[in-house]
Amino acid sequence: MTDFIWPSDLDRAENEELNRVCEYAEELLNEIEWLRDQRDEARETLSQWSNESGQLKTALKRIQQCGECSTEFRLNFGSNGERDYYRQIAQQALNDE
Repeated sequence: MTDFIWPSDLDRAENEELNRVCEYAEELLNEIEWLRDQRDEARETLSQWSNESGQLKTALKRIQQCGECSTEFRLNFGSNGERDYYRQIAQQALNDE
């Protein structure tokens, strides 16, 4: 695609239709730039969500494997029933991925 060469201000002043088309083209270029900015923001957000998703999966795996934790850890963080409940939730979440 070749670069667009804008008509001179004089040509636009003398030709109302040309001026109208050029103004519309400028509006479209502005909208394209805005859409590119939105795309870039969406990519950044998606990247952040992807990172957070990985962190959450890691946390769920650690919860699911809590049976391998030390006795001190288990005593400090609740009863076996509570631990097993959270392990079950973590396992269900991992299975749903």
